[in-house]
Order: sequence, then C-alpha cells, then structure tokens
Amino acid sequence: MRPLSLVACLAASTALANASGVVGYSGKPPVSDCNGCHNGGNAPTVSFSGPTTLGAGATGTYTFTVNGGGGFGVDIAASDPSASLNPVSTTLGVAFGELHQKARITGTTSVQFSLTAPPFAGTVTLYGTGNAVNGDGNTGGAR
Repeated sequence: MRPLSLVACLAASTALANASGVVGYSGKPPVSDCNGCHNGGNAPTVSFSGPTTLGAGATGTYTFTVNGGGGFGVDIAASDPSASLNPVSTTLGVAFGELHQKARITGTTSVQFSLTAPPFAGTVTLYGTGNAVNGDGNTGGAR
C-alpha cells in the first residue's frame, strides 16, 4: 500500500482575481498560497476526504471541501509529479498537473477528483487551497 498524506492548506498569493482559477498557489512548497493576494472577509475552512493509502498505480476518489463564502475557488496539487490528478466534478479543470476551478464554484461546498498513485511505493502529499469569494471580481473581500 502507498501511504497518502492529506494536507489541507488555506491560502492565496499574488495574482489578480480570476474566476477561471490559477495554478501554482496550492501551498505545495516552495510556492505560496492565496493569502498574498486575497484579503478581507472570513477565512474558509478546507478539508480533504478519501483513502489514506493506495496501492502502486491504484486510483482513489477524493473530496475537497471549502466552507465559508458565497462561492469558492480551489487549487489542488500532489507532491509527486508522477501522481495523476483528474477532475471528477465538472467544475474542475487541469493545468500543469494541478486541479483548479473552471469558474467560481457556487451551489455546493465541495469538489471531487481522483488521484492515481505512481507505479512505485512511496508517499504522496496532497496540497489544496480554498478561496471563499464574494464574486465581485476583486481580490479584497475574498479569502
């Protein structure tokens, strides 16, 4: 079995408000998170749920939940580039191996995705940021 570390990070970094999402702000080292750009409002809580171990090459389905705000954005990354992240929720897209929202997500508090473990034993850590937004297109009031 392949251990899987689940890390939920709350964050944001220097980028303009972008309803279609950005990658590179998941909190995965050495990159920042969303708080460098977004401020104000109440910070959301975020969490992952899903299997904590997968066999080499196995696929598991995960849920990333963001609580707080009238809508939200996400950036999800895996520590190992040979792990494959794929959207299950139609609101998610993939760019540079990371998952991001295609547009501001409303009407739900969570998104689903799958992770296919690398074909060899080891540990993979998931990183995720959730940005609760008010939908005005500005970086203030979103956190």
